[in-house]
Amino acid sequence: IMLGGMIFFLVFNTALVYLFLFIIPLGVAGAALANVVATVFTCGFALFKLLTKPSSFALPLELASVTEAAPVLKTGTPAALNTLSTAARIIILNLLLLRLTGDSRYLVIFTVLTALTELTVCIAIGIPQTAMPILNVYAEEKSGGAIRLLMRRQVVTGLLVITAVSFLLTAGHSVVAGLDCL
Repeated sequence: IMLGGMIFFLVFNTALVYLFLFIIPLGVAGAALANVVATVFTCGFALFKLLTKPSSFALPLELASVTEAAPVLKTGTPAALNTLSTAARIIILNLLLLRLTGDSRYLVIFTVLTALTELTVCIAIGIPQTAMPILNVYAEEKSGGAIRLLMRRQVVTGLLVITAVSFLLTAGHSVVAGLDCL
């Protein structure tokens, strides 16, 4: 669900950014709107998958006690702080670019470069994170052959995704280069 959600977000966000920048020319506000809309729809998509997909995972509808919540908060807080600091960094850099240049086209270029950076992070982190629960089960069962197979599949999947993304970026480089004309 996590990898599917990340891919859904990237595709949907890219389509909306294109729509709001080129078809409905909303400028930087359109890029921001695209990001917010894509995030909301991705959360809805992931929640729908969690609630409808038959699996052993059940979404608990009760509040956890403090002792149950502490390990979750300990594990999730660094990731949440990383996301928050990334958002703050992007806002600060956007404000600096706008103040120093007075030209919003640099913000558009920065937004595209930030989206490409997030895509590489998705590939580099998303594939191993997706396999981590399975890897933990195999490690618990002391199944070395299954772990090696999973690691091989991760490497192959990662290489295929990176190759596909590299091809798309190379084929579409003129689109990114053409953003300077906005």
